[in-house]
This record gives sequence, C-alpha cells and structure tokens, in this order.
Amino acid sequence: MSFLIENSDKAIVRAAPIFSGLPQPTFQMLLTGATVRVVSRGELLFVQGDPVSYFFVVLEGWVKIYRIAPSGGETVVAVFTRGQSFAEAAAFVGGRFPASGEAVTEGRLLCVHSGNLLRLIRENAEIGLAMLASTSMHLHMLVQQIEQLKAHTCLLYTSPSPRDRTRSRMPSSA
Repeated sequence: MSFLIENSDKAIVRAAPIFSGLPQPTFQMLLTGATVRVVSRGELLFVQGDPVSYFFVVLEGWVKIYRIAPSGGETVVAVFTRGQSFAEAAAFVGGRFPASGEAVTEGRLLCVHSGNLLRLIRENAEIGLAMLASTSMHLHMLVQQIEQLKAHTCLLYTSPSPRDRTRSRMPSSA
C-alpha cells in the first residue's frame, strides 16, 4: 500500500546522507512523485535481476539486502534501518538490482522513482555528487565490516589424536 510523503517523514529523509547535502529546492524536486510504501514482515521488495524502478529510504522498520548463492544459501549483504537509503547505486545507473530486498519487520519505506532521479541528475550535477558521496560512504562501511569479520574469524584445525579422536587446536600466532 502506498501513500504520499508526510511532512513528519521529510525530516527522516532529509537526514539520510544522500539528501543531507542537497539544497532545499533540489531536495523537494527529488521527492516529486515519491511515495511511502507500508511493508509487512517478510515482504519481498525486489528480486535480484529485476529492473530498478525505485530506490528507497527506510522510514520505519528494518530491511535486509541479500543474494542467493548457487548452492541455494542466502547471504545477507546489508541491513538498513530508519533514515538509511538503499538501492540508489542501482538506480543511479538505471540497471538491475544486484541483490534481493526483503522487509525484516513491519515498516514504511520512501520510494523514489529512479526515472525522476536520472532526469534530475542530468539537469543538476549536485544530485549525482550527493549520490556518489553516499555510495562511497556505504562502500567504506562495507570494507570496515569485512575487516572486522576477518579480524574475528577463527580457523579451527583438526588433527587425529593418538586414540582415533579428533582434536581441535587454534593456529598459533607466532
């Protein structure tokens, strides 16, 4: 179900990195035609490979972006919450979604039409620069997450024991 954006939601949207640096008139133009979508827990927002029609800002709730591996397993790429935008890079190039999106909780999303975005980028470079900054910040965050995961990963080595039992040992740091 979709609704028009309310004034109370504009403050949330305005705080999103993609919008925060835009002059007010540009911000208003970008919101032209934007709608608020109410989502249910588990609701599929888009599927990997679908053409991009919108990018989103979470107004309430949580959204996960994930990919399905060839083995069928799900890999969560990112989780977004209030005030965070997602799918703007895909909208920026007018391509296809590189992953799938699903509502983790009930919530509300601002949906910004990608056609309006592309038109405004062609007319006003500020929007493209703001998107580039947002995408760069997101990429930096992902790199930090990868570094943290690598720092906390423990490898267990197994070796047979003299009594046909398996023994686990941590690799030495020396």
